[in-house]
Amino acid sequence: MCDIEVMCLYCSASGRIVTYNDLCRGLDYMDMEDRVLDSFWSTFGGFSITLEGYKTIFRSIEFYNMTKALTFLINSLYWALEKKSDWSEDSIDISKMSIIMGENEFWVKKKGLYDISISYKSLNSQAENIRGQYFFEDVVINKSSWINALNVALNEYFTILRKILEQNVKQHSVYRSYMLDFYKLWENVRIF
Repeated sequence: MCDIEVMCLYCSASGRIVTYNDLCRGLDYMDMEDRVLDSFWSTFGGFSITLEGYKTIFRSIEFYNMTKALTFLINSLYWALEKKSDWSEDSIDISKMSIIMGENEFWVKKKGLYDISISYKSLNSQAENIRGQYFFEDVVINKSSWINALNVALNEYFTILRKILEQNVKQHSVYRSYMLDFYKLWENVRIF
């Protein structure tokens, strides 16, 4: 079993990739155009997974937008805690949580009471032999470690979301209510 770190990633329109951890600590910045509600809700991004402090086994921004990646992470947290999310599909497999990104699929599976496994595979078996395409299967992680790693990563993202909402208090946007609902979804499951 491994120590695990999950990082939410922000991707600017120019392709610069920054962790939300760095944004929270003021070590990097978010583009000005992404600091307004409509743009923030549809920013590009994804997440990374690092094991034992140095082995990054997954890093992707291949999601349609950051909200898709975050919805997967939040639903995965609800799934690991065996709670029902208002934003999840009714037909969720209780033994597995997955997301498809183009021709690849990332999933989390239960492995007994205290462990889960994570996998990232291509839906096209020929792509698994392409240089630069990295896939893995059944990496076993302690379920509590997964839950804690998701909480840290999501807390960093939602810290920035809260700041964006506060900075745009007078801005009228359809996305404000979505962002507030998304934040409530997070608050219902966050551990710290």
